[in-house]
Amino acid sequence: MDKFPPSKKGEVVSLEGGDFMMLNNDFVLIGCSERTTDYAIRCVKDVLFAKGLVSNVAQINIPADRFCMHIDTLFTQIDHNDIVCFKPTVFDGVSSNVKVYRKNGAEIVYDSVKNFFIHEINPKVNFIFAGEGVTPYQEREQWTDGCNLWH
Repeated sequence: MDKFPPSKKGEVVSLEGGDFMMLNNDFVLIGCSERTTDYAIRCVKDVLFAKGLVSNVAQINIPADRFCMHIDTLFTQIDHNDIVCFKPTVFDGVSSNVKVYRKNGAEIVYDSVKNFFIHEINPKVNFIFAGEGVTPYQEREQWTDGCNLWH
């Protein structure tokens, strides 16, 4: 990995594996969380674009809270049309938004992860809610990382 330049503002470079998701050939999703910093995402984005590896990097901004440890605990795409997710943060947009960086320098912000998926990835996406999206079951599933699936 290339060495990241130091931040003039003293920003920390911190990257966590659960915050990286290669969604398809065009998109890398990186969660900006309690463990992955905005500065680190900007550095990785620049390297990915410079090396021509992807066309889009989506920064998934999630609450800096234990229940949202990584993006892979909030959602997992299990096939082209289906995403298992924690409804409050993904579907309802509670403290979550998405900033898409394009290789050409353009940027766009979505107010929720749901809208990002619908507008950027697949308009026919089917969201499958952990715990059926019902309290207290969805919270119990979230506490045990119920949306962190391997496919």
